[in-house]
Amino acid sequence: MSVLKSNQDKLPELDQTASVWSDFNKLYYHPKTMVEIRQYTHADEENQFALFTQGQDLFADADFREDFEEERLRYFVEECDSLQGFNLIADATNGFAGLSASITEYLQEEFPKNSILNVGLHDEQLVERSEAHDGIGQFGVLRGVLGAAQHQQVDPTERITSKAQVQQSFDQFLSSFPSPIARSAIVDTPWPISETFPSILNPNIDSNGLVTDHRTTPYVCPAGIPLMTRLHTSPRIKDLIQDVAKPVRSISARIANEFAKGDNGLALEDFRKMVEDLDELADAYDHFL
Repeated sequence: MSVLKSNQDKLPELDQTASVWSDFNKLYYHPKTMVEIRQYTHADEENQFALFTQGQDLFADADFREDFEEERLRYFVEECDSLQGFNLIADATNGFAGLSASITEYLQEEFPKNSILNVGLHDEQLVERSEAHDGIGQFGVLRGVLGAAQHQQVDPTERITSKAQVQQSFDQFLSSFPSPIARSAIVDTPWPISETFPSILNPNIDSNGLVTDHRTTPYVCPAGIPLMTRLHTSPRIKDLIQDVAKPVRSISARIANEFAKGDNGLALEDFRKMVEDLDELADAYDHFL
């Protein structure tokens, strides 16, 4: 009990001193899962890892690539009994986009039979401007609802008591979005949260992850929370692509020269072709209507 109390006392201090997301991380990583980028330093204004081509050049570096491919990736691939695929998540607006694209191309060549899911993270405002409800298809996942329902202070006759009820309610919710294709999945367990999770949750959330009518004082991080996620595809992704293309067209000659540097630099002709490709990709979403 004393150890738990000691850890709880340190949490507010962690909120004040944390500077990067990994400060909140409680996972114990295998040493081979961490790849250090020695050419760039976090928050270095003089040498930013800001360009797509910088990421491509990094992956082309012989030492970096050998370390990534032979010492790390293949180690875990050989540990797999049945390799299904690869999931990549990276910023889409800096050097990690180029690094992620290069890794994806490498995986396509080396593992042509395995699936690859590459998710790009964009600026929050850009995503908000492109949110839509006129979807082509969607996939939703709901987890932890059945367990949380057992702690709700409601009339027993109104309480959800079976997974089938959760599935029915979730499917009804998804049907409120006009999408011809919809899939859903229910996970029994809530999303687990460690005690080092930042204090960003509503103070009215109790230890079971449920919203109450009163504030929890002192703040107690729940062990888990019910969670819903929805992957949504819409014709209005065209708006997102066009929003990305706008600043590209207005890039000055000085910045364009920065993109031209390095072995993977973009020549002016390639740069113009990239803008045309963005326009074609945006127009392709018109055909989904």
